[in-house]
Amino acid sequence: MNILLNAAPRLWPWLTVIAVCVGLEAGALYFQEIVGLYPCELCIYTRVWLTGMALVALIGIFVRGFTWPRRLALLALFGLTLALCRTTWKLLGIDYGFGNDGACSLVANFPSWAPLDQWWPMLFMIQDACSATPEVMFGLSMADGLAGVCVGFVACLLLAILGEFKSRDEATD
Repeated sequence: MNILLNAAPRLWPWLTVIAVCVGLEAGALYFQEIVGLYPCELCIYTRVWLTGMALVALIGIFVRGFTWPRRLALLALFGLTLALCRTTWKLLGIDYGFGNDGACSLVANFPSWAPLDQWWPMLFMIQDACSATPEVMFGLSMADGLAGVCVGFVACLLLAILGEFKSRDEATD
């Protein structure tokens, strides 16, 4: 547990976040371009959160030596992770038939100042309606896998944030 409590100033946690996010994005593109399973609105929002997490982790690499920028990067990463958890919960609702609010369209709701689907259509263009996510391995669906990733990210980030602020409090005593 100490390894996670003291992780934020080190390089490996930031690289791990980038590797996981890029790996999940690559997997999504494999299913899109090779297998022919096209992304729905929720899938695209999942990609947005993962891309944001990778970008914040990239920034974290450069600010990890500075206390407050590092803390802001950790908090931003945690916020993006919670947004990913929310989208994953909606995907699980579609997979298992609970809590589906029916809010799945064929047009993304990106702000006019950031039309990601126009800037990078291969990654962010909605091409299908929402339905159950495909099974990827061991009988688990994409949504199941994302739920596991979310649990891992939330647990690790909570420990890193706790360690980040705990170490400061102990230093002032």
